[in-house]
Amino acid sequence: MTNSPDQEPFAYPPPPPINTGSAAAPTTPPTEIIGAFWAYLVAAITWLVGGLLVIGQKQQIADALRDANNQGGALTETQIETAANVGVIIVIVVAVVISALYALFAFKLKAGRNWARIVLTVLAALALISLLLGTGGNIVSYIGQFAAIVAAVLSFMPSSSAYIAQVRDSRQYR
Repeated sequence: MTNSPDQEPFAYPPPPPINTGSAAAPTTPPTEIIGAFWAYLVAAITWLVGGLLVIGQKQQIADALRDANNQGGALTETQIETAANVGVIIVIVVAVVISALYALFAFKLKAGRNWARIVLTVLAALALISLLLGTGGNIVSYIGQFAAIVAAVLSFMPSSSAYIAQVRDSRQYR
């Protein structure tokens, strides 16, 4: 077997061409995905605002702890105030984390990631269950829960599903 001068004796064959037929990356998400994105951001903001509203309820928390303490507890006034402060801080930290995750997942949904759509839908379903059970809340939390439910519906509209499928297909050929 003779080799041409520009061919190496044990060279690997070139890789097969990549089929990029109809799997071009979509340029812009459909209106439904954009709507879902903004609705999920509203839900994220309401989580943050709801967490910050707890600051105004610190005195009510401390009063509830005092009432419980008067029924046989042994906490000092300093311990009650500290417990109320810690409770408020925990609520704020949880609200910030949940808000950040909502926003992150909303951006991933906008980028066409199906896993983000599923996670956000589960969160919206939990919001719906919370609304149906009447677990309480204020107008801010109801706005956020309603926004999450609307966003979940928008993210499963036919054009949204087609966009996510197109993004998935374009990622398979990279």
